[in-house]
Amino acid sequence: MRKILLACSSVLVFSGAAIAQDTGGSYFGRDRNVSVSERPKPEYASLGIRAGSFTVRPELRISTEYNDNIYATGQNEVDGTILGLVPSVDIQSNWSQHSLRFQSELNRRTYREQSSENTVDFSVSSDARIDVRRGTFVNFGVDYSDTHEGRAGANSLNGAAEPVSFARTGVHVASVRESGRFRVSGSARIQNFEYDPVRLNDGTSRSLDDRNRDEMTLELRGDYAVSPDTSVFIRGGYVRHEYEDNSSTRRDQSGWTLDVGTEFDISELVRGEFGIGYFERVYDASSFSDVSELSVNGLIDWFPTPLQTITLELERTERASGISGSPSYTLSAADLRAEYEVLRNLILQAGAGIRTRQFQALDREDDVFSVFAGGTYFVNRNIGVNLRIEHSEQDSSGLNARPDFDANTITLGIVLKK
Repeated sequence: MRKILLACSSVLVFSGAAIAQDTGGSYFGRDRNVSVSERPKPEYASLGIRAGSFTVRPELRISTEYNDNIYATGQNEVDGTILGLVPSVDIQSNWSQHSLRFQSELNRRTYREQSSENTVDFSVSSDARIDVRRGTFVNFGVDYSDTHEGRAGANSLNGAAEPVSFARTGVHVASVRESGRFRVSGSARIQNFEYDPVRLNDGTSRSLDDRNRDEMTLELRGDYAVSPDTSVFIRGGYVRHEYEDNSSTRRDQSGWTLDVGTEFDISELVRGEFGIGYFERVYDASSFSDVSELSVNGLIDWFPTPLQTITLELERTERASGISGSPSYTLSAADLRAEYEVLRNLILQAGAGIRTRQFQALDREDDVFSVFAGGTYFVNRNIGVNLRIEHSEQDSSGLNARPDFDANTITLGIVLKK
C-alpha cells in the first residue's frame, strides 16, 4: 500500500502543476452533437430544493422485477420476483466560484420467496472543484460503497448460499492543461476492496480474504487538435494490484497500457473517441505467465436524425480475477445501443452486447451475450415510468468452465423526484 500511495503522490504533484495554467478550450469543445438521453428537457427536469447556496435533489426509484433464473444455473432454474427500492440524494453547490457535490444512494432488493438473496447496497461520494483562476481548476473526490456481486458475474462463487458482499473505498484526482492546439491530462485513482466471509450451501462459511486488495490506476494523456472538431492523442496507463492475503497463491501484479487514437465531433453525424494499442500484465509470481495483448477502447455516437442516437462501445483490457488460481482475465466486449425520442417525454431504447472472458492460468473461457429493449416515459418533472425487458446467456468452456445458462428479466419501475 505504501508504494501505491507514493506513486499516486507523484501524479498528484503533476496534476497540481499541470492544472495551474489557463486552458484554451476552443480546439477541444465537443458539444456540437447531443445524444437523445443527454438532450435537456427543462419542462421535465426536476427543480430540486434550494437550501442556501445548495440545491438538493432527492429521488426514489421503485421497481418490480421478474427473473426466470435468479441463481444463473444451467438446470433446475428457479424464478423469482424482486421488489427494488432505491432512495438517493444529490446535493450540488450553486456558488459562482468552486463547486462541491455530494451523492448518496441506498439500493434494497427484496425477493418474494428467496429471502437468502435479499441485499442492501449503499454508496456515498463527494467531489470538489477548486477554481484557481479563469480556466484553471482542480478536481478531486472520495467515494465508498458496500455492495454485492451478481450471481451471473465473472467472479461468482460456486456453492455460495448467498450473494458475495464487499466494501470498496476510493479516492481520485484529475487535471487538464490546454495551450492552443495541445492538451495534457493526468489522473490517479486508489481503491481498496474488502470482502466479507460468505455462507455456503453446506452450512459452512468461507473466508474471501484472498480477494482483498489495493488497486492503483494512473493515466497520462497528450492530445493535439488537428482542427476544432478533431484531435489525435497518445495515452499511457499503469495499474498495480496488491493483495492482502497471498498465503495460497500470490496474485500481486502490475500492468501497462499504451495506445493512440482520435477524438472527434464531426458535422451533425458522429462524435466519439477511439483508441487502439497494446497492454501488458506482469505477475509477481513466476508461476504465472505474463500477458501481452492488443488493447481497444472506444465510444462512438452516430446521429441518423436529431431524434435518434446509435452508440457503439468497444473495450479490450485486463481485469482482476476473484477466482482462486487465476490472477486476472482478458475482457473483450462490444455493446450496441439505440435511443429514439418518439415524443418529447417518451424515449425508447434497445441494445445488444457480447463479451468474452479468457482467464489466465485457468482453463476457462466465458462467452456472454445479452439483448434488451425498453422505454422511459416522463409524466411530468416529478414522475417517470420505465420498462426494461432483457435476455442474457452464458456459454462457458474449458476444464474449469462454469455452468451454461440463460435468463430473462422484466422490470417495471417508477421514478419519483423533487
